[in-house]
Amino acid sequence: MTAQNHSYKHLMKQIVNEGHALGAHSYTHQYSIYQSEKTYFDDLKNIENYIKSGTGMVTNLVRFPGGSSNTISRHFAHGIMKTLATD
Repeated sequence: MTAQNHSYKHLMKQIVNEGHALGAHSYTHQYSIYQSEKTYFDDLKNIENYIKSGTGMVTNLVRFPGGSSNTISRHFAHGIMKTLATD
C-alpha cells in the first residue's frame, strides 16, 4: 500500500472486510526515504497511520520500495538496507 492516490483510500476497508491483508510499502514511494533510518521509518510510520485511518487495523506486513535487496538505496546511504532489514 502506498498513499500516492488518495482516491483509492476507500478501497482499503473493502479489501480488509473481504479477508485480505494490506501491507505497508511506502507513503511517498520516493527512494529518497533511504537517506537515513529516520527518513525511512518516518515514511513507514506515515503509511502505517494511513492504513490504520482507512481500516482501523494495524498491519505488520512491510515491503521495501525497490525490494529488500535493492541497489537503489545505496545511492542515498551505503549499507542502509542491511540495517533496515535487521531493525
